[in-house]
Amino acid sequence: MSAADATDPIPGRTPLPTPPGVVIPMFKRQHTTQAAAGETGTGQVTAAQELAERIEALFQRHGMTLTDDETARIYDVTLDLVRMMHDGAHTDEVLTREQHAQLAAMVQGMRTAPQLL
Repeated sequence: MSAADATDPIPGRTPLPTPPGVVIPMFKRQHTTQAAAGETGTGQVTAAQELAERIEALFQRHGMTLTDDETARIYDVTLDLVRMMHDGAHTDEVLTREQHAQLAAMVQGMRTAPQLL
């Protein structure tokens, strides 16, 4: 098994810059309105900005960018579908209210990515 195979389980795909399991701790950081917009005033990157950059890197791996209005619109529609899936899982009691709320917050954080780039 090559090093690329060890960090990305899908053969033939360019691996992500970090191995699977490396996450951005979105719920462990405190955010002000300004910090949530990616600006801390201290030169530090916020969790929202870091997430936006990682999402953009994934799109760029596929020859796209979220700075393109049409791509950003399609991305937003896709997140609507993800939200619908979460709503259905909550309705079917696959997700608890708390789990549903956390996933909704994550999707909302992802939704801001195009504006942070």
